Amino acid sequence: MSNQGGVQYSKIAEIKGPLVIVDGVDNAAFDELVEIETTEGERRLGKVLEVGNGKAVVQSLKEQQVFLYLEQMQNLLEKLWKCLYQTKYLEEFLMV
Repeated sequence: MSNQGGVQYSKIAEIKGPLVIVDGVDNAAFDELVEIETTEGERRLGKVLEVGNGKAVVQSLKEQQVFLYLEQMQNLLEKLWKCLYQTKYLEEFLMV
């Protein structure tokens, strides 16, 4: 598991289908998007499903899952932006 310009972990404890269990993890968060590099040099995106006791369970995402995940994140960011915008507008309205 690697993160360009970030933290890299290379202690793969187990691989079960699309799940990768990584040992020695101390800086990962649930639902974090990560990059997995295979021994052949192929790079895939993965999502952290669980973190604890120095381990992380990462699901390797298929291409269509990546697009769905990114679309969900975009929708969430748009909702957050609208909420922040409305809050700022409300604050300006109350100051008048």
